[in-house]
Amino acid sequence: MEPCADQKLWFDAFELLREQRQLISSGTPVNLGSRAFDLLLALVDRAGNVVSKDELMAAAWPKTFVDGTNLRTHIAAIRRALGDDGAGRRFIVNVPGRGYSFVARVRRENAAPVELAPSRAGGLQTNPSQPQHRTRPRLPRLLSRVVGRDEVIAKLVDVVTREALVTLVGPGGIGKTTTAIATAAAAAERFSDGAAFVDLASVVQPQLVPGSVASAIGYVFRSADPTADLIEALRSSQLLIVLDNCEHVIGAAAALAEALGGAPDVHILATSREVLRAGGEWVYRLQPLDLPSETQTLPPGASIKAADALLAASVQLFVERASANLGGYELTDEDAPAIVAICRKLDGIALAIELAAGRMATVGLRDLDTSLGDSLQVLAQGRRTALPRHQTLRATLDWSYQLLAPPEQAVFRRLAVFHGNISTAAARAVAAGADLPPAEIDELVRGLAAKSLVIPELENQGVHYRLLATTRAFALEKLREAGEEADASRRHAAWMRTLFEQAQEEWHTSPSAAWLSKYRNHLPNLRAALEWAFGSGEASEDYVALVIAAVPLWFELSAVDECLTWVERALAITEKSPQPLRRQRMQLYAALGWPSLRAVSGLPRGVQAWEKCRALAKEIGDRDFQLRSLWAIWVAKTNAGRPGEALETADLFCREEIEAGEPPEHRFGSRLRARSLHLLGRHVEAKAEVEKMLASYVAPTSRSHIARFQYEQSLTARITLARTLWVLGFPDRAMREMQTIVEEALSLGHILTLTHALSDGACPIALLTGDIDAGERFTAMLDAYTRANALDVWHAYAECYHGQQQIARGDVRNGVRRLNQALRQLEARGFFYHAVLLCALGEGFAQTGQFIEGLATIDEALSQCLQRGEVWCRPELLRVRGRLLAGNGELEGASNCYRQSLDEARAQEALSWMLRSATDLARLIEARGDRFEARNILAPVSARFTEGFASRDVLAATRLLRELNPP
Repeated sequence: MEPCADQKLWFDAFELLREQRQLISSGTPVNLGSRAFDLLLALVDRAGNVVSKDELMAAAWPKTFVDGTNLRTHIAAIRRALGDDGAGRRFIVNVPGRGYSFVARVRRENAAPVELAPSRAGGLQTNPSQPQHRTRPRLPRLLSRVVGRDEVIAKLVDVVTREALVTLVGPGGIGKTTTAIATAAAAAERFSDGAAFVDLASVVQPQLVPGSVASAIGYVFRSADPTADLIEALRSSQLLIVLDNCEHVIGAAAALAEALGGAPDVHILATSREVLRAGGEWVYRLQPLDLPSETQTLPPGASIKAADALLAASVQLFVERASANLGGYELTDEDAPAIVAICRKLDGIALAIELAAGRMATVGLRDLDTSLGDSLQVLAQGRRTALPRHQTLRATLDWSYQLLAPPEQAVFRRLAVFHGNISTAAARAVAAGADLPPAEIDELVRGLAAKSLVIPELENQGVHYRLLATTRAFALEKLREAGEEADASRRHAAWMRTLFEQAQEEWHTSPSAAWLSKYRNHLPNLRAALEWAFGSGEASEDYVALVIAAVPLWFELSAVDECLTWVERALAITEKSPQPLRRQRMQLYAALGWPSLRAVSGLPRGVQAWEKCRALAKEIGDRDFQLRSLWAIWVAKTNAGRPGEALETADLFCREEIEAGEPPEHRFGSRLRARSLHLLGRHVEAKAEVEKMLASYVAPTSRSHIARFQYEQSLTARITLARTLWVLGFPDRAMREMQTIVEEALSLGHILTLTHALSDGACPIALLTGDIDAGERFTAMLDAYTRANALDVWHAYAECYHGQQQIARGDVRNGVRRLNQALRQLEARGFFYHAVLLCALGEGFAQTGQFIEGLATIDEALSQCLQRGEVWCRPELLRVRGRLLAGNGELEGASNCYRQSLDEARAQEALSWMLRSATDLARLIEARGDRFEARNILAPVSARFTEGFASRDVLAATRLLRELNPP
């Protein structure tokens, strides 16, 4: 459509008269050159569309070639005339590579004669019932960069352009105001009248809300109905209004938002701690700033690096604010773990992080991290220029608390006893009382969630709630002020007992992964309940029951130290009780004896604990705990290097399995027998026994064998299978088996099964095979997991394997020292199941020329093998003794040791030991000049190998045989 010559165009406070070629602002002519007017007219005629640079130059300079600089100069002049500062007022937008677009809303009508006013003041309306326009609204200036909200802001810009009412909801201090201002600034160019900011924090009376909005956007009303006047004034406006801090006048804010539907091009972006519940409302719940992931692929026990930490917005914000306060600061790898811990403790809440960063200059990073237990006190001073409710955390939270009704306040403060997840059932159990019936609690909790004081989280089991750390600290203050802490804590501990007794029942009937998924998130609440119960002096038999009920969770999480700590304290209560409490003591001794990898001072452990448990189980006729005790006693005898005694216990276990009514497919006594037979040097029998068990074994669907017997049984059986495969001359199969076991154990996620597989199978088999790279990889895993889970004994084994690898890599002296120290640690803890490691130590002594020390070590090991019966690696001990004698010049003694080693290996059918002994013996005989005899000794043994041709021992034998071939 062609524009009419007499058409008048309106936008913002301006009139554009086409025929008169004049631009009027509030009745006052605006000085604009002819070329600039032509350009403005071309843009306004096609408002909302992009006009190319060529089209604009053709409109202003028809049939004349001009440089693009002229266009840019005139566009800049137009912007100055319109007051287009690119922030609050925006009319002309540059579209890179395409041209320019006029973005303000344009109204068109036929022009009438206009009497121009001599000044802007003369254009003010004097009708007291009409609004008087004052100034174009502006947004507050943000004093620092907005961190971590780019995606949110980009999304909100689109939403506020499309939706008439958008509410940004979240708890105090999360960053709603900052996000809203940044969103409005980015969206302002999409509204011809820009964006206005209305801070409702100081508005006490709801009826003053419309007037506050009018004042903020530049209008003054003198009528009795400001809402109607505001709607009339804005009816033809295209404006974005930010209503900040609506929660204390929420009804009035919602009513105004709905009424402004009468101004169709006025959009509202509200911030509130709860939803307005107005018609047409679009809600966006602002989340905390993201935190460094706790599931990053870091080795257990490793610290996060600065570069990884800075990927999280919460850490970025901390570092930026710390830098501003300190006059410069760069995150280092050394500081990264502490700052990540601080951000996690503060739940990614922007205000809390800013306040914490501000304290770095006065308290230092380390003290800041440790002092955050009293986060409200530490984070008590912010910017003087901030709004009062944003200057301290306590002020921010108190603002919300004072808006609650008394029943809501009561529920809120009582929820402070929870650490982590809060189910509705838990909230009813703890928050209800004489003043609050349980039936009302659910609705009150939902109300607190709507007001952003508790955070709802959707999980597989339904909706749970939680308090942010800073919110919980404030609620706890209020709980103590009300004198309710003891009663709420008592109710919380009682609820934990109910919950974990239910968990204990389900443990034997639910799949482990599902069970753990359901209950692992309750660990923080469990810890809080136990800390209060035993710390308050109220600990009684009820809390002993809670400890017992919690043992399955500690088992599943491999939380050895934590389990032992609470078991020790619970046993102290049972010992003082006038009641016999035999079942409780039996269960506690079982938990105490479970990880004999750790000692508990002053209490029976290992075999002693399990024997006490077994005696109590017999007294009360508990077959299950009798079996558990037998299994644990078998473990203890095995670890002590007494496989003969362990075999007797394994046979007893097999008999009692049948007597206890264990189904055939769930019996695993053969696995115990197989391990004992293997250590006794009866490898063929061991292999047959374990294969028999694996052929029939089916793990119970509840996987209760992990619960009752510490490990996943089929994986543990396969460790013995892999060991016998190596000894019997199948190194490739052994390595493949162990690699698969480790992968499956990792997938299972059970730390004890994994560390057992690494310590007892993967690491030693890799080293025996000569695959040093694989050995180092497995040992690094073992090291990391044992450090992270405080498994001291298994960590000592990791140290042994590190020492072996150093020896294998040529760092012999340091390797010998490290291996020797780790062996002493094992012995100090009563672990003498290490004869093969003594072989490695003797080898190291031989390489360093410490032949006397080496002989003393090997002779002691041989003596222990005879005493205890661990003869499976006796052929290897004899071979290493021969090497030490040879190095010391005692060649005849060396020859005798090699031959004895070969005979004993042959008797065990231990082909891998035979190859090592035959190789060393052949090398000794060849040195004497008898190549024929040397070949006759080695060749028959080497020929029996059908695999492992790339393994260290087979390669060594093959090379020697080539040397022994006749020329």
